[in-house]
Amino acid sequence: MSDFQANGKTIKTSPDGFLEDPNDWDECVMEALITQYESEGNPEVGALGRWLIKFMRDYYEEHMVHPSLNRILRLWDKLEGHKHESRDAFRDTLFEMFPRGPIPALTRMAGLPEQAVEEEFDAG
Repeated sequence: MSDFQANGKTIKTSPDGFLEDPNDWDECVMEALITQYESEGNPEVGALGRWLIKFMRDYYEEHMVHPSLNRILRLWDKLEGHKHESRDAFRDTLFEMFPRGPIPALTRMAGLPEQAVEEEFDAG
């Protein structure tokens, strides 16, 4: 993804599509990121996806860490109007919506910093 226009200004992104300045994020920027995601042939994000994007942002702002997929899966029974029969069904829905992985896609659309890749440490 390349830089794009939202709110009358240019939003700069990394080569991987993450916002260079997370403070640029607002709902208008979120919608532009969703439009870009869907225009790349990905499934429609919908209301559930938008709720999850906002959850990611709120969680990160409160804890200063990205929520794990397991943390998100624990939400399934709290989703009003988006009930799934089980956590497995909710997980399947997430992977249908975000086939390349829910966490990277949600992180990008929430305007959060890219997750650091943990490298194996060799002490010796």
